[in-house]
Amino acid sequence: MNQVREIVTKAVVAKGKKNVRIDAKILGNEPIYSILGCIVINNKFDARRENFDIYIDGNFELNVWYSTMNNSQTEILKQVVYYKENVKTKQIINDFVSRDDDIIVKVDSHPSCQDVKINDNEVNVTIEFELAVDVIGETKIQISILDNVEVFLDDDEDFTSQINQNYIGKK
Repeated sequence: MNQVREIVTKAVVAKGKKNVRIDAKILGNEPIYSILGCIVINNKFDARRENFDIYIDGNFELNVWYSTMNNSQTEILKQVVYYKENVKTKQIINDFVSRDDDIIVKVDSHPSCQDVKINDNEVNVTIEFELAVDVIGETKIQISILDNVEVFLDDDEDFTSQINQNYIGKK
């Protein structure tokens, strides 16, 4: 006779994904002639849950390398950019306990500069990245306990006796 047991375990109960697009502006100290490079570093964020929405508060450092004085000198503009995003999640398990859920946020594609434009002494930068969210909660699974299961023992002795240790011999 088989018995059914319930096990309480943690599992992914909701998932979500969001493409984020941020437009940032940085003011230069002198006239900007051309943009030589743009990079985003130190992306940091925290997440909190309300129902099945995940709210992410974060920031990153934006660095823009540019030339000035008719391409005769270079400078770097630095600015910390703050963002708030709401990632909607879809519930994938209906029967779960929603106490003390864990939130796992992964950056599927890191923030990168997609477009940089000069407008007088102002640099307009478009940054894009992608976030993926998993909500981990407690749920129950049912398992079947089988009675009278045959136990198979390893026949290591038979196996080792069939090995020819001189298979690769000296020639």
